[in-house]
Amino acid sequence: MKHTNILLLSALLIILPAPALSVTPTPELKEIWLKDAALGKPYALHNIGLLYYKGIMVTRDYEESVKWFRLAAAQGDADSQDNMGDAFYYGHGVRQDYAEAVKWYRRSAEGGYPKGQNNLGNAYAEGKGVRQNYAEALKWYRLAAGQGLDMAQYKLGTMYAEGLGVQRDPETARAWFNKACDNGHSRACEESRKMNEPGH
Repeated sequence: MKHTNILLLSALLIILPAPALSVTPTPELKEIWLKDAALGKPYALHNIGLLYYKGIMVTRDYEESVKWFRLAAAQGDADSQDNMGDAFYYGHGVRQDYAEAVKWYRRSAEGGYPKGQNNLGNAYAEGKGVRQNYAEALKWYRLAAGQGLDMAQYKLGTMYAEGLGVQRDPETARAWFNKACDNGHSRACEESRKMNEPGH
């Protein structure tokens, strides 16, 4: 049983993709963003942070990305708050600090941002930065999954399949795996396929 829980927690620790820009950056856009960032516009602060995070048109610099994300996050930008959580969770540009990561994830999650909700769910599922609490993890996964986030749908499927925080329910697990698969989550597709095999 302990081995199963360790495997499940490993499955819950899916590394999230790097933050994404909503448009393909160009030198012209970068200049617009820099001008808008100088005016304190959160979207521009966030996008400049992403350029430094990914090393697009600048040298990759996590510390510099944190500077920009923090400015946008302070204005309530939920995406940047989530990125600040990631910075502290993974130690990108700041000293790794799970409790600080949870503070930022919570701000993002309470702002309704699905990735922030998912990441706060991860913190509760893993017990990193907060006391492990599967019921609380489920709460945040449900909110993110309800907004169509495939990662959260997959994690709900996993928790129902293993009975973590809920009674084990293969049918509900299959339904969440199917939703995540429909949204492009490859591991959810694998789990769904396994659950549909004879003898499962």
